[in-house]
Amino acid sequence: MNERARIPIACSLDAGQLGDRIEWWRAVMAHAIGEPEPVEDGLRIRLPSALEVEVRRLVAAESECCAFFGFDVARDAGAGVTGDVVLTVTAPPEARPLVDALLATS
Repeated sequence: MNERARIPIACSLDAGQLGDRIEWWRAVMAHAIGEPEPVEDGLRIRLPSALEVEVRRLVAAESECCAFFGFDVARDAGAGVTGDVVLTVTAPPEARPLVDALLATS
């Protein structure tokens, strides 16, 4: 069994904080390059390189309140001079709708 699968599907944010976090995700995803791509246990999306610091801040904040998510932020060197930021979000199967919601581009 995957170690992450044992972590409870829970968020420690209160209602106000949750609303702010959702808006932060929406603001970042508004800059997505294309649609999310399925990966094992989650989704991957590309974002402009200029958002790397913001994406890393968002991932760090989300990791503190929702430990069941797995995040990977990387640079795709093959995507031009500066490379796109590639964000991969994974979670246990029962949390997949939450992954879909985080990476919604519309």
